[in-house]
Amino acid sequence: MVSQLLFGECCELLNIEGNWSYIQAINDSYQGWVDSKMLLPISEEAIQQITAFHFVLEGGILLEDKSLLRLARGTAIPQFQDQKNGTLKIGSYQWIWDENIQTTTHLDRSRLIEVAQGFLNTPYLWGGCSGFGIDCSGLTQRVFRMCGLQLPRDSSQQAKEGTAIRFGEHREGDLAFFAKPKQERITHVGLIVDPVTIIHASGKVRIDTFTNEGIWNEKVKTFTHQLITIQRC
Repeated sequence: MVSQLLFGECCELLNIEGNWSYIQAINDSYQGWVDSKMLLPISEEAIQQITAFHFVLEGGILLEDKSLLRLARGTAIPQFQDQKNGTLKIGSYQWIWDENIQTTTHLDRSRLIEVAQGFLNTPYLWGGCSGFGIDCSGLTQRVFRMCGLQLPRDSSQQAKEGTAIRFGEHREGDLAFFAKPKQERITHVGLIVDPVTIIHASGKVRIDTFTNEGIWNEKVKTFTHQLITIQRC
């Protein structure tokens, strides 16, 4: 698995082979294969009717049989122009918002750390993008998107965004990029919480010590990632 699309996210169908569909995500142009059963056709007109998104913090929506479909933290539910009474309708398909669902609309940059901390202890999942399982760049991309900011999918791509910042001039909300010890290829990213701590996905979403050398894991008493660059996006 290289990435994920969550419920409510749109993609473009590029090819079909057997039971598999090759798609491109609308949000970040990432491409990959998915099981065709995971897709629901939607018209261009319906896409144009989406005016905003609500991001799930906890809970889910109800299916036609009134059973609950639990949605992961960070799931973006489309808000349609004709949406009424908590009902989401696409063509002949319809879902109802559960009365206990907790959502938020786009926040702003000042809420980056708060949103990221909501993912603390989420298990690490290669290619994961949600509160059910997430990788390092999935975490930063999802947190930034929930705060109205767009990032590419992979850490090496994200490292090309924004403006380079020297260590010591960094601040809350900057992104720090890392390589494995004694290597230079960027393979990891984290969100700076304050001058000396960073939140990132490594085994799970966690907060560790941040220095000019990299990420220090106090539990194992070692630097797990070597700092390459800091970017302000």
